[in-house]
Amino acid sequence: MLIRRFILKMLCGLLICSQVGCNALVADAKNRSDDEPRAAWRPLGMGQNSFARIDIRGWDYLVDRLVEYGLSRDLLHDIYSDKRMPQFSPISFKLEPSEAPQIYQGTITPLRIRKAQAFLETYRRAFERAEGTHGVDRRVISAILLLETEFGANTGNNLAIYRLSRLAGIATPSNVDWNYERLKREHPGLSLERVQARAKYIEALFLPEIEALLQVAKLNGLSPFGIKGSRAGAFGIPQFLPSSYLKYAVDGNADGRISLYQVEDAINSVANFLAKSGWKEKSEPEEKQQAIWQYNRSKPYVETIVNTATKLGYKF
Repeated sequence: MLIRRFILKMLCGLLICSQVGCNALVADAKNRSDDEPRAAWRPLGMGQNSFARIDIRGWDYLVDRLVEYGLSRDLLHDIYSDKRMPQFSPISFKLEPSEAPQIYQGTITPLRIRKAQAFLETYRRAFERAEGTHGVDRRVISAILLLETEFGANTGNNLAIYRLSRLAGIATPSNVDWNYERLKREHPGLSLERVQARAKYIEALFLPEIEALLQVAKLNGLSPFGIKGSRAGAFGIPQFLPSSYLKYAVDGNADGRISLYQVEDAINSVANFLAKSGWKEKSEPEEKQQAIWQYNRSKPYVETIVNTATKLGYKF
């Protein structure tokens, strides 16, 4: 594969499952880091029959599903045979996932509130633009960015293509069988069909994210391996999934490109997401909370955002 190395500022911004809330679907906790060097990338362009001899590291089922979804088999073989792509391995899932109420305990501390207040002041103009354009209060935006990555301090160092592939490939037959054997010990009388149905539900959520990630990479001249984020595949300061980047990310600093590792873009993109999810300043508190729910479909998450924004002076 021909690769040209060059350094770029990380762009993207990344997402469960509405947008970013797939930590309620998988047991993986988010893990984030700073920008990384990027590499321009293009596929090998193999012949039609050459893929039969390619070792795609156990991702055969996912590749077949993505081909059915409309992606090029040659392109997919380039990705999944690449030495940077880890071997497929089992991934566990729950039949009825949910986030524990205590998951966000300790996130609303006096120190973090002071950080949020300082952030609001430092980026006052960006917040003014977001409020004027999208009609979302700055304290709510700040609460989300604080909880997601502490304003970009913890954006994730996981290969997004790998983490999303694990979720998109969760219905691999061997993985379904493995989960069935594991889950039937916890759920007597459990049927294989119920486990298959759950796996297929998760697969349907994340197959589009693979295509979206490839679009994000192409739009920004990146390798599919050049985007890093959380263990759930979300990336950038606001932790958008790829599909949310394509739908909601905006150029907040008018520099001609969208990089959700730039604070101004992140602020305005979160505002755009909430506005398009139904946020209106004159709405009832329940309607505002529903917009936050679309960002991450977790009751503890919504409650934490509401409590944080309230401590910053916002009245729902």
